[in-house]
Amino acid sequence: MKSSSFGLETYAGYVHIGSCRISPDHRFLAYTLDISGDEFFSLEVKDIQSTNTIFSSPHKGIVSLAWSRNSDNLFYTVCDETLRPNQ
Repeated sequence: MKSSSFGLETYAGYVHIGSCRISPDHRFLAYTLDISGDEFFSLEVKDIQSTNTIFSSPHKGIVSLAWSRNSDNLFYTVCDETLRPNQ
């Protein structure tokens, strides 16, 4: 049996995975990640087969994720500093 690693072992200390969404074609995993405890989540997208990170959002405060039906687009909501949906 082969074991896959998604790279979370590179984070020492606090790690909180918020939302996780697998794309409809089962090729990608999108998840929100808080490594500081401030509840401002960043977004990462991994290729499930290779486990490579293919996208890391420069935004903090990601609160919701949704894939398009054809898996070509990922939609997400960004909150402002008061944790209200903003973008």
